[in-house]
This record gives sequence, C-alpha cells and structure tokens, in this order.
Amino acid sequence: MNLRSKLILVCLVLALAAWVGALGALAQTTGHEVNSVILISWDGVQRAHLLDLLAQGRLPVLASLIAAGTFIPLRVTDHATDTKAGHAEMLTGLGPTTTGVYSNARYQAIPSGLTVFERLKAHFGNDGIATAAITGKSKNLTETLANAVSAMDVSSIESQDADAVGVQALAVLEAFRDRAFFAFFHFRDPDHAGHITGENSHQYEDAIVECDVWLGKILSQLDSLGMSDRTAVYVTADHGFDEGMRTHFNAPDVWLVSEEPLAAPFAGEGDQRDVAATVLARLGIDASSLSPALPGRAFATAPTQAVRVERDLIYATVDGVDLKLDLFLPASAGLHPAIVFVHGGGWTSGDKSMWELEAQRFADEGYVGISINYRLAPAYPFPAAVEDCKAAVRWLRAHAAELDVDPERIGAMGGSAGGHLVAMLGVTDGSEGLEGTSGDLSLSSRVQAVVDYYGPTDLTVFGQTPDPAILAFLDGTCAQEPLACWQASPIKYASSDDPPFLIVHGTNDARVPFQQSVAFRDALQAVGVEVEFLALEGAGHGWWTNSAADRYYYETALSAAVAFFSKHLAPAGVLAGG
Repeated sequence: MNLRSKLILVCLVLALAAWVGALGALAQTTGHEVNSVILISWDGVQRAHLLDLLAQGRLPVLASLIAAGTFIPLRVTDHATDTKAGHAEMLTGLGPTTTGVYSNARYQAIPSGLTVFERLKAHFGNDGIATAAITGKSKNLTETLANAVSAMDVSSIESQDADAVGVQALAVLEAFRDRAFFAFFHFRDPDHAGHITGENSHQYEDAIVECDVWLGKILSQLDSLGMSDRTAVYVTADHGFDEGMRTHFNAPDVWLVSEEPLAAPFAGEGDQRDVAATVLARLGIDASSLSPALPGRAFATAPTQAVRVERDLIYATVDGVDLKLDLFLPASAGLHPAIVFVHGGGWTSGDKSMWELEAQRFADEGYVGISINYRLAPAYPFPAAVEDCKAAVRWLRAHAAELDVDPERIGAMGGSAGGHLVAMLGVTDGSEGLEGTSGDLSLSSRVQAVVDYYGPTDLTVFGQTPDPAILAFLDGTCAQEPLACWQASPIKYASSDDPPFLIVHGTNDARVPFQQSVAFRDALQAVGVEVEFLALEGAGHGWWTNSAADRYYYETALSAAVAFFSKHLAPAGVLAGG
C-alpha cells in the first residue's frame, strides 16, 4: 500500500472511530436486531474461470458460501460488458435507457435517487440505515456514482488494491457493528490483472484467489463482531473476460453467490439487474413498488403464499406394506399439472424425503407434487418398484378432482434408480404386465413428460458387470434372470407414442455409465420421440450440493427440468416457468 493510500485509510478509520459513538447511542434506541447486507464485486471475474478455480479447490471461502447457500448464473443483456455499465446496473437494478450508462465511453452520472444507497435512505430515513462504498477504482465509479455519494455515510471511491479495500472494509464493519447497514465493497484486482496479462494468466487467477482471501477476512470480521446472523453476504461480478484475451468486449457471463439459500431463477440464467432487486428485498423493500420500478427478480423474496404439505399419505397397501407419499399443493387456484418424484438409492434404499426441496420449488411454481416411497429390494425385487410407481400415478389420477390436478398433465422426475423407474413410467403403457394390482386399474399409469437424471436404462448391458444393486433388484444376475433383465430395461420399450423426455447425465459418472443415457436417447429419437439431452461436463453421479461444482450442476439440471416441464405440462397462462 502506498503512502497516500495509507493516509486515506488512517483518516477513514479515525473518522469511523469517532462516528461509532454516535451510532452506538442511536442503536440502543432501536430495541431490536435488523437485517444488513454486504455486496461484494469481484471486478472482471469470468464465470467459467471462476468455476474452474472452484473445481480446483482454490477458492475455499467462496466454495463454503456456495455449499451453504446459492450459486446463480447471471447474464448481462442490455449494456456493454465493462465497469461503468456493469456496476450501474448492479447498483440500481435498471438498464442504460434509465441510468444513461451504456458503456465506459457512453455514460452519465446515474440520475439522483436510483441507486441502492439512495433507495435505502429514502425508505429507512437517513438515521435508519448506514451505507458505505469502498471501491478499487476511482474514475469509472466516481463518474457514475457522483449523485449517490451524498447517500453514503462512508465512501472511499479510490484507485486502490485489494489490501487497501479490504482493510477499509473491515473498518466499516467495526463502525457498523450496532447498525442496520448496506455496504458495497469492490475489488478491482482481477480486472487489472486480466488487462495486463490475460484471462488465462496465473496473475489473473492469483488476483481472484486474493479476493477469496479477503472474503474470508470479511466473514471472520462479521463472526468476531457477532454480526454474522443478521448480515447477508452476496458476491458478484460486473462483467466477465473474453476467453484467453486481455479484453472483455463480449463477456456477459457473470454470477451471484449468496451465503444463504435464495429462490434461484427457476429456468435459465438470472440477469445482472436482479442483484439490486435481491439486495432491496433482503432488506424488506419490494423493488416492484419503487418509482421507477425495478424490472429484475428478487431472489431473496419468499413466496407470498405457502405451499401446503401433507405427509405420509397411504397410496396403496401391498403384501401388508403401506406405501406412502408426501403431497405438495400450490397455493394458487385453478387446475394444476402434477409431477411424481421418485427417489434413487439403487432400488435398495432411499426415501421420499430426498425430493422434498424440488417438490417444494415446483409447488411454488404451480405444480402439484407427490414424492413417493416404494417397496425396496432385495425383499421386494423387480417388478415391485415399477408396480408401486404405477400405483402412485393411478392414485394421483383417482384424486385429481379433489387435488385440482389435470389428469392429462402428469410428469415424472427421478434420479439414478429413480431415473430408471420414471423412465419405465414413460415407456410402458399397461400391456407389459407391470401394472400390479393396486388401485383403480381402469386408470392409466402413463405420464406425459419424463425427467430422467442419470438412470440405468439398459440392464442387459449394464447388468453384465456384477453389481450388488442390480443383483438385489433382479434377484440374480442377468444370466440367471434374463427375462427380468430385459423387462426391467426401459430402452427395450421405446416406441413412437412415448412422451417427451429430458435426460440429464454427468460425463464423469462412475456409477451409471454416461453411455446408458446416450443409447437411451438414441433409441427414443430413432422412433420419433422428442428428447432433450443435457450432458453435464465433468459431473459425476449425483451432484447433490456436496461442493461448489455440484451446486452448479444441480441448478443447471433443475433449471433444465423446469423449462422442460413448463413446455410440456403447464397450461398456457398458468405457469411462467421462471
């Protein structure tokens, strides 16, 4: 840190220290804890490169946030991918036609009253919330934030490196320890390194790693000051970088990380304008009620009406075993499509609770969901599990009227062994002798759309290698049970009247070979079935939020699933699908 930066920092800390006393006196009058937000910008961090570093384990702090919270892919859609335009939209939630900030070359000072800083002061009053901006760039941000500085209790909009920004950020938290606050911390270093040495340079990577180190210090400061429970931390980027270049002329792929679960965009990517809406919503402000209203989605907003959940409903009793499901009912009125969720576990383990999060999210979007248990092998080998899944579909149709379900719009979704079972629901129609005896057999067990996550689909191939799960499921090897092996293979039933499929599989799946899904896709397409195929490069078997990379795979797959169901199940005008 140079001498000038040190002097600025000393002055800032002294000013903050003097100010803390006045703030503390005010804080004592509030009588309750309030929410606060920190928004951190890692300037110029390309999404793909970020994911690479996460996969390499080089960003442990950000990875810990993602594992506990949310990773949301964002995209820049309506302005240049540069500092001025990116931060203008990030901090206002408004596009260039409103802010006047189109690019680093075409800009104006953001009109008064539009930034998050000003919105918060207008809503809570000058003394109701503290605000701060500590940045690593002066010219680009001073010129656009000129009108907002008066709404900042602390501002240091300077050209300064990560150490200078970081130390001042820690001082701000000390000053705000007893206040509701919004703080914006901006780290310029990745952008500078990228321009000098290129996006694929070790200097660019080292600058991103340094941002992660300072993120860790900020989180540690929150912990030490007892502020963590009431402070939401978001990390994002203003723009990416052109692949392998020293420029970012066309770098719209950015991202948002939250340390807490958010209602992530339910189909596709979010937009950079969503950041400001989310910050304001986290602090209790409905961005759509502002003037001008913010067009972005507020991921921190909870559903206005709760999903109703009924657990452990018995949908069939077979061999003295009560088969149970959990029911998820949306709050919206009208006729709803429905989804049957089927858990995995190698046909030998697992529980309906494994799909609860997804069933809740789909119910928020207007689907009725049932997550089911079924009889498990080896006590109940094939075709018991298939028969139970079919009985659950018939139960749903039998209760369609009372549940406000459209019986002609039922989908199925499952993973691994559950993926296999929902595939069987899609390709069998009652003529195969797999219906069982439960429920009203006059009702169809067929579904109208299937999402198959990495399910085995050809046991005559997959089952040639000794596998305990297949042995239990078939009650023997394929050589010992050739008919069951064939009958339990969805690929053998592919026909032109099968419903649309979305098949999702990780290319590095060591449990169920990726080729199983490739062959199934090819077989369905060969008979004219509509198939969407999502190959998750580098993903293994699962991706159930065990790591930062898994969270990305999870959200990507789920976004594809909701877009698929919205296309094939949702009645026009009922579901927006994200």
